[in-house]
Amino acid sequence: MVLPPYVYPGDERETLAQLLHNLQRNGQAGLALLEGEAGVGKSHFIEDLRHQALNMVLPVFVGAGEALERGAYTAWRGVFAEMLGLTAVANAATRQERVLTYLQALEIGRAHV
Repeated sequence: MVLPPYVYPGDERETLAQLLHNLQRNGQAGLALLEGEAGVGKSHFIEDLRHQALNMVLPVFVGAGEALERGAYTAWRGVFAEMLGLTAVANAATRQERVLTYLQALEIGRAHV
C-alpha cells in the first residue's frame, strides 16, 4: 500500500511512540525499520519522531542509505560516527584511534562481567 505524503496509519505512530516511552521509563530499547516508496513522507515522519525523542531528552542517532550505495552497513556510518564522537574528526588516523579505544574499552568491560 502506498500512502500519500505524511499520512501514516495511527498504529505505526502509536507503536513508535510506545518504543520511546519504554526507553524513557525503563531503559528498554527497541528497533523499528521504516521503509516505503519515495515521496510518501518517511523523512517527515522520522523528523517528527526525532523531535518527540529530543523533547523526552532521549539520544537520537540517524542513519541513512542510498539505493546506489554498496555495502550492507552503509546506513550505519552516521550512527556510529555520532555515537563515537567522530563527526568533527576529519583525520582518518584519529578516527581509527578513537574507534579502537572504544572497542578496547568494551572488551575490558566484558572481562569484568
